[in-house]
Amino acid sequence: MKIKLDEENKQLKIDDNIKITYWMLKFVMVSNIFQMGLRVFNTPVANWDFLTWLWIPIGLASLPILYYFTKLSTEEVIPLDEI
Repeated sequence: MKIKLDEENKQLKIDDNIKITYWMLKFVMVSNIFQMGLRVFNTPVANWDFLTWLWIPIGLASLPILYYFTKLSTEEVIPLDEI
C-alpha cells in the first residue's frame, strides 16, 4: 500500500488495489447466494442432501457480508477536508 500526501491539491492519494479485492469478494458472495438459491429452490425438501443443508448457512451468511462490502469506500483520492 502506498499513501501519498499531495499538499498542492490538498488530497491524499492511496494506491492499494483494494477495488479489485472488494470486487472479487463481492463476486464470491453473489455466487454463494446464487448457489444456495439453486440448491434450495430446485430441489424438493424431501430430497435435500448434506450439501444443500451446507449451502443454506453459507448463502445466508453471504448476505450481510455482501452488504458490508458494498458500504465500504474504495476511493483512491480523498480530499483533505473530507478526512
